[in-house]
Amino acid sequence: MAKPGCPEKCRNVSIPYPFGIGPGCNLDTPVEVKCKRSSNSTFNPSLRRDVLEITLDYVRVKSVAYSHCFNKLRKEPKFMVTYDWGKQFRHSETKNKLIAIGCNIFAYMTDPKTVMYFSGCASLCNRTSNIVSGPPSGQATIPKDLTSFDLYIDRLNPMTWGISPNSSCGIAFLADKNFNRFDIFTVSNYYNGQAVHGVPVVLDWAVGNTSCHQAATTESCACKQNSNCIETSHGLGYQCVGIVAGILILIAIGFWLYHLLNKRKRDQLKHKFFKRNGGLLLQQQISSTEGNVEKTKLYSKEDLEKATDNFNASRVLGKGVLGTAYKGMLSDGSIVAVKKSNIVDENQVAQFINKVIILSQINHRNIVKLLGCCLQTKVPLLVYEYVSNGTLSHHLHDKGSTSKISWNKRLQIVGEITEALAYLHSYTSTAIFHRDIKSTNILLDENYRAMVSDFGLSRSIPAEIMSASDLGLWCNRDVRIKATAMGSCAEARTKAYAITDGLLEGQLFWKVFVYGCALL
Repeated sequence: MAKPGCPEKCRNVSIPYPFGIGPGCNLDTPVEVKCKRSSNSTFNPSLRRDVLEITLDYVRVKSVAYSHCFNKLRKEPKFMVTYDWGKQFRHSETKNKLIAIGCNIFAYMTDPKTVMYFSGCASLCNRTSNIVSGPPSGQATIPKDLTSFDLYIDRLNPMTWGISPNSSCGIAFLADKNFNRFDIFTVSNYYNGQAVHGVPVVLDWAVGNTSCHQAATTESCACKQNSNCIETSHGLGYQCVGIVAGILILIAIGFWLYHLLNKRKRDQLKHKFFKRNGGLLLQQQISSTEGNVEKTKLYSKEDLEKATDNFNASRVLGKGVLGTAYKGMLSDGSIVAVKKSNIVDENQVAQFINKVIILSQINHRNIVKLLGCCLQTKVPLLVYEYVSNGTLSHHLHDKGSTSKISWNKRLQIVGEITEALAYLHSYTSTAIFHRDIKSTNILLDENYRAMVSDFGLSRSIPAEIMSASDLGLWCNRDVRIKATAMGSCAEARTKAYAITDGLLEGQLFWKVFVYGCALL
């Protein structure tokens, strides 16, 4: 917005304050603008350049590029042009690029005071002509906070000049990064030192040599009601950023803070669940496990959410009383089954962690492998190997599937189930009673190999508790209900597969746990 009472435009260029046309309309000389009717242009006397655009952040002006011609018959000094825009203007490092056009030339920028190299690029020809290779020149980025510099043009390799005519020219300049009018440069027709006008370049600008705080105490502050004052990164004066830009910055900061706080809240919640679900106990158990024993893997909440597409309903493999199983793909491409529990008993955390430790160490060809777990969620997530061919129940009872399993194959499946149960009862470090053997808990792979799964109701029995009476008392204590010993354990099982009679109160042998297997 122009100063009140001052022209707002010159031709099609808007003139926001502190720039201005005419006496009293601009802040000071560097931001004065003249509207030249004779040349139909908007001109800045301080820059001695025609102005293409003025914003509260930058100025786009028409710059000048100078050519230099080399003669292969004699040695010539490097060509140099000095650019100095004064204290209020500097080249925008994000909106400009260095461009070199010519045959086998190298253009580079240096600090006028220290001669330190800033940036550079080369432009090459092929060996049969002077056609510039590439699209269609060398280009490079420029450094930050560039108020002045020396631009050099030199031969890239004097040995290659034999492929060129006696005199070959090149040109180098800074230009708007979106500039692509390379057709205006006919390098082969240039003479030495020829000026080429009309190259657009973008300059960041600053006001005076004071800070925002100092400027705010005076009436001469350039940032009025339509802009905000910000300090320049190079320390020279200050800039005025439009209100819209300021609002966008504040929104971006607010958005970042919102996500930061949300992330912190999510992390705290994950830690709370991890602790409640026995994560600290599991970590302690893992760290104390001997090196030759396979350790339980801990998965992150994000890993399993990504693997299951946030537990999408289309990924459901099956549902049961205790939870739902989802098909997932981990980041390494492996397919797994992720079981999400329905409830968690905080009073049974130690037993749950102990079971996870024991089950993750089981390695039997007919038992589904527990790969690990995630304890960062409201209910624990267990990660199992994926078995691709569905349940035994599906193949036995679903229409169209029964005929696929021959009687020999069925006998093989029964044998594999009994081998798995025998392993769990007698060959693990701690005896494990599955307690829910049924056809829906037997999975089959692509070769119809039986895999015992779903250990949600299983119990591990200490080695010292294996007599009939002790086992009966242990079972009663575990389920915490008054009934016969087998009734206590059976109530948690599927009733159709529970033992019905033949047992006296208090008489329980581990062999009765295979009763459900016989019903298959």
